[in-house]
Amino acid sequence: FSIVKNDKTTLVFISLQLFLNARISFRAVSRVLDILKDYLGFAKTPCAQTISNWVVRLSITRMQTIVNQGIFQNCKESIFILDTSIGIGSEKILPVLALNKNHHILHESAPTLNEIKCVGVGVATSWTGEKIADFLITIIDSIGMPVAFLKDGGADLAKATRLLTERGYDSVSIDD
Repeated sequence: FSIVKNDKTTLVFISLQLFLNARISFRAVSRVLDILKDYLGFAKTPCAQTISNWVVRLSITRMQTIVNQGIFQNCKESIFILDTSIGIGSEKILPVLALNKNHHILHESAPTLNEIKCVGVGVATSWTGEKIADFLITIIDSIGMPVAFLKDGGADLAKATRLLTERGYDSVSIDD
């Protein structure tokens, strides 16, 4: 692609490509851009937090697109993958990813970013089982109930799936 020098859109695009395709950290993206700044025509490169904010905004946009297009109208074909171990500063991120339940029947390889859809992202200072359950209910009420939840063995996620069952949102819970 041709590079339009000193264009913020180009800077955001390159940053997202480095993070999503090269799969390097926010801090590493900032360092790579610092090395390339003269070639790209930028006086200042974004810090890791700025790049993180761009990724969050991209995720929100993609989630809105998925919901608006009705891609997950039948969530009974999806497994929701949950994780609360990702942090931004003092806050914890709870991503909710959807994977086709038949992925390993349809594909011989592990899921790629193209085969997993982000259907929700929550940020909180701390996540309790109650907060997680409330957040998941918001997602489920919007796009539908998954066939299962895939999660780690953490007590907060276990409590959340137990609370969902108690509240009438019954689904299989799988510990990884």
